[in-house]
Amino acid sequence: MPTFGQIDTERKMYSEVLTSLSTEHEEQGLNLNFDTVSVEASDVDIEPLGYPVIYSVAADNFVPYVAQDIAAADADDSPLPAGARVALVVGDYRGVGFNTEDVTLVAAGTKVTALFGGSAGILASGVDFDAGTNAAAQAAFLKQLEVQGLTVAKEAADIAVKYI
Repeated sequence: MPTFGQIDTERKMYSEVLTSLSTEHEEQGLNLNFDTVSVEASDVDIEPLGYPVIYSVAADNFVPYVAQDIAAADADDSPLPAGARVALVVGDYRGVGFNTEDVTLVAAGTKVTALFGGSAGILASGVDFDAGTNAAAQAAFLKQLEVQGLTVAKEAADIAVKYI
């Protein structure tokens, strides 16, 4: 049995999803980056860091992103500022970075913290797409994040160190 504050298994760290975050939201007191959203699915367990979601007009809620048509996610109905169509889960209901255990998404909706826009950088490798999400759908999701103001960074495959 673990002691208070000790986690049995290694969990993803916040820095494995976000590379940078502007302090403008703190300086200006504006909600530019994060919000609490409700995500619905039928008893799906997710790790609450890096999980992609999309607004569903039919569900009138956010749902897991697999390969839905992003253009069909009506920006006018989205509860997020500026009608953000997609978002990235970056914490459980308690706030940004909370990842102590998996979250179960239920049909009634489960509250999570989501990054939807503003000035921030995310790592492409930090986005945990479902197994059924093909490369084209993944690229479309990452492109929509960029449309919403986020910068998607890809890690270098090989780094050659040069000395002067």
